[in-house]
Amino acid sequence: HPRLSRNLLSDRIHPPTPHPTKHMALFKCILAALVLATLATVALATPPYKMVADGTCEDIGMETITDVDVCLAAGIDVSNDPTKSYAGKQPDGGYQFTTAAITRGCVFASGDTKADLQFFPTAK
Repeated sequence: HPRLSRNLLSDRIHPPTPHPTKHMALFKCILAALVLATLATVALATPPYKMVADGTCEDIGMETITDVDVCLAAGIDVSNDPTKSYAGKQPDGGYQFTTAAITRGCVFASGDTKADLQFFPTAK
């Protein structure tokens, strides 16, 4: 199944660090604000979630979703469907299979964004 992954860029935005002089601090704060604004613009322009059909999320610089709540948010985002939900028979916390035959993380049944979400946090 294609899996959903999370963009790591938004996790890399940090506040500026303290600076030694007032003038340097002002310059560095302005520079930091510009850098943060640029990073925020790039992060907003880059969808936080993406469906990966081949390989792993990590292969394309993203992260496999291993949290049930993040999976639901990703499913809603990728499908553009605010009513998206998990398959009715899915247990709380997702399916706890440990086989390599199942894709680990957050998936749409049959890879179709119109289908229900499924979450496999322990698959290989």
